[in-house]
Formats: sequence, C-alpha cells, structure tokens
Amino acid sequence: MKPRMLSLLVSLIISALLFIASLFLLDNWQHAGILSVIVFLSCFVLFIMAIEVYLSKRISLVYKLISNLKIDKDLKQALDNKISDDPLNQIEREVSQWAQRKAIEIDTLKRISDYRKEFLGNLSHELKTPLFNIQGYVQSLIHGGMDDQKIANSFLLKAEKNIDRLCALIADVDVMSKLDTGEMPLKITSFDIVALIKEIAFTLDESTKAKNIKFEFATTDKRIVSADKEKIAQVVANLLDNSIKYGKPNGTTTMKFYDMGKQILVEVTDNGQGIEEEHLSRLFERFYRVDKSRKSQDGSGIGLAIVKHIINAHQQTINVRSAVNLGTTFAFTLPKAE
Repeated sequence: MKPRMLSLLVSLIISALLFIASLFLLDNWQHAGILSVIVFLSCFVLFIMAIEVYLSKRISLVYKLISNLKIDKDLKQALDNKISDDPLNQIEREVSQWAQRKAIEIDTLKRISDYRKEFLGNLSHELKTPLFNIQGYVQSLIHGGMDDQKIANSFLLKAEKNIDRLCALIADVDVMSKLDTGEMPLKITSFDIVALIKEIAFTLDESTKAKNIKFEFATTDKRIVSADKEKIAQVVANLLDNSIKYGKPNGTTTMKFYDMGKQILVEVTDNGQGIEEEHLSRLFERFYRVDKSRKSQDGSGIGLAIVKHIINAHQQTINVRSAVNLGTTFAFTLPKAE
C-alpha cells in the first residue's frame, strides 16, 4: 500500500474514533470546546488530504503528458517508472533534465544549421568565381576579341583553365558526398607507400620547378601498407600539392616514414610560411581557408576535408602541427600489411 493511501486510512480511523468518543462526551460541557477543536482539526486534515489526492492526480496527468512529449526513450521510460510520492519535486527534476537535453539538442541543430549555411555560402562562392571568369572571357570574345587571334587564344586558354577548375570542384564535391554516404567502398591492397609517394612527387615536377622546391625522402626502404592505393594516392597528392602552394621558394618538402609496430606513420613536412595555431583545429573543414583572400586561387577548397575522410575511412588518424614562418607537418597513419 502506498504511503499516501496509508496516511489517509489512518486519518479516517482516527476521525472515526474521535466521532465515537464525542458521542460519550457530549453530556460533559467542559470537554465540548476541546472536542470541537479536535473535530475541526480532524476535518481540516481530511480536507487537506483530499485536496492533496486531487492535486496529485492532476499533476500525475500533467507529468505523464510531459513524459509523452519527450523524444529521449530512456528518459521517457524513466518517467513512466518513477512516479514518486512527491510528484512536484519529481516533475521539477525531470522537466529540468528535459530542458537541459532540449537546450543541447537546440544548440546542436543551430550549429548544424550554421555549418550548412557556411558550407552553401562557400560552395556558391567557389562555383561563381570560375563561372564569372568564363562568362567574362566569352563575352570579350563575342564583342570583338575573336578579331585578334592572339587575344582569342589567350582568352580561350583562360576559359579552359576555369572550366577545368569548375570540373575539379564538382568532382571533389561528388567524392565528398560519396565518402559521407559510404558509397565509395575501399579496395584494400598491399603496396609500398614510399614508392607511391615517389611516383606522385614525380608527376608534380613541373610545379616544384616553378618555385624551385625540392622533395626529399628520409628513407628509400620499402614500407608495405594495407590500404586503398587509389585513395591514398589522392591523400598524398593533396598534401604534396599543399606543400608546394604554401611552401617558400627554394624550399624543401621532406617525407619521413616511421614503423609503429602495426602501423606506418607518414609525415609530410615543408619549411614554408606555416599556419597560426588558431586555424589548426578547422583546417580539415570543407572550404575553410586560413587566408580568406586565397578563395580565388586554384583548388576546390575541400582537398584537406577529403584527405581526412579517406584516412578516417581506413580507421586511421591524421593530424597537423605548424609554426609560423617555420613550416607545417601533416602526419597520418596506415595499417602495416601482414
């Protein structure tokens, strides 16, 4: 039996005994006043308890209504199973928990909304820049540029470069989307990561010559890893390309390889301009650029985001450390082939 019901039953028994006692004491006028007070207090107690029972029932209904409105299943189950003898305190406690969870949920949704707005704004900017450039070159050709063969050829080449940039951006966004949804499964094979990086470095020879940047390898020994070779090639290409873009002229990019037991740690280090610490935590975000003025330069702006997704898909880690005017190091791990 619940304590509230037990208290009510006891009160009823006491009131009944008092009423019976009053039948024997009515002829004694000296006790009439005391008896009246006792009867009044008993009736008052009964009245208060009746009000409590009524309010408890109403509060319990509100309590269950609130619990049914909650999304969290665990919390809802707790509410259904924890109707205590003090419903007001229980409601206050559980509604407070609900409000806290809702505040966290609202804050999460707000951050997602802000991220979505920023992403769409950045994507729109990245798309508009090459499109406006193409539009300008084509309009110039239409309005007389074609009459000068030298100018026509120059504008067509520039338009082609912007078309290539636009295609690269769309391709990167498509890759990002497939990585997000898991539509791009990994094709795991065993290969030498040192040899792969050398191959990619060779294809960037023209870019390195333009800034006189040298690629150096700390070792030429084989490092056999188990991973998706094509996707890891994309990771390496992005990192080496970054080291060229943001490296100092006549600088050096060094590749180091460490045997970590079950993993191989790969480091790509340049001695370029470096990155301020405040930017490091956001470096792998889509379209995030350390220098906002570089938004118009070559590149999709999501290269490092793709790098992180690919490494995460391999259940490995990637991190970055940097110092201004000293250089930047990207380090990632890959599972060693068995």
